[in-house]
Amino acid sequence: MWGMTIRLLLLLLVVALTACAPKPQGSTTQPAGSAPAPSAPSANAGRPLNMAVRYEVNDLAPKRTGGAASTYTKRTFNASLALVDKDAAVRPYLAESLPQLNSDTWKVNADGTMETTYKLRPNLSWHDGKPLTADDFVFAYQVYTAKGLGGTFTSTPQNQMDDVLAPDARTLVIKWKNLYPQAGALVTMLFEPLPRHILEAPFNSLLQEQSNLDAFLALPFWTVEYVGAGPYKVSKWEPGSSIEGTAFDGHALGRPKIEKVVIHFIPDENTVMTNLLAGSVELAGDTSIRFEQAAVLKKQWGSDEIGIAIMQPGTRHWIFVQF
Repeated sequence: MWGMTIRLLLLLLVVALTACAPKPQGSTTQPAGSAPAPSAPSANAGRPLNMAVRYEVNDLAPKRTGGAASTYTKRTFNASLALVDKDAAVRPYLAESLPQLNSDTWKVNADGTMETTYKLRPNLSWHDGKPLTADDFVFAYQVYTAKGLGGTFTSTPQNQMDDVLAPDARTLVIKWKNLYPQAGALVTMLFEPLPRHILEAPFNSLLQEQSNLDAFLALPFWTVEYVGAGPYKVSKWEPGSSIEGTAFDGHALGRPKIEKVVIHFIPDENTVMTNLLAGSVELAGDTSIRFEQAAVLKKQWGSDEIGIAIMQPGTRHWIFVQF
């Protein structure tokens, strides 16, 4: 029955948004309803992708709690060791390869403890051009587990970790207290790195004096000056309106094919629907519209392939930026 909560995903240009890998992914068919120009990819090469979400996030760090924890928004600006592809298979992302069970990269000890080793891709960088190394994961572990910050970041999986080491710039070793099934596939929102070169000084001030907690959490780094490693880097954040991102040349899987994305915060479903029909928004997610609006869209669009509404009954559904 449709009485259950419906997570409705409206997808028009997702393939174009997520095709950050050097090779094209999936179908090349492009819906044409929101673009006055021809729908061929070359015709819209310089056109931004406008997305609608219901809530504005308080920050862009995937593991920070509180407020609107939108994976949909935060994923745009962040990258993890692994990702889940369109076939629900896990593949390397910031990592060059993933740990394999019963090998030197994933050791299970007799006492139930484990050790996983990730080899990072060469020449990784942050949005500001500084090198991203294994030490940034070590630093992230220190921040995520620091005294006084326990409720600030989601606790899993660092609460299962005993230590995180960086033998060299590209080698990350994680020691586990016990068995943890996802140890070899740390995907979005599990264990993203943090830039030591930006946060180390204010973090040390926090360790020296707990009264600096509010100042640490209020750093512009977490919002308008955010520096991540995802496919897009923050170019503008207008509170209450939108976040703009520009394609990141140094992205681990290659520069995104769409130059610019704009994530609009629109809490009203009918307003989102109006924008979709007008073509000023091409993609809506994170429950920004519901079944009623989707039914209207499907009727308005008909069978002309102007747009696609994907509706699935259930309590929870997710959309991920793939590549």
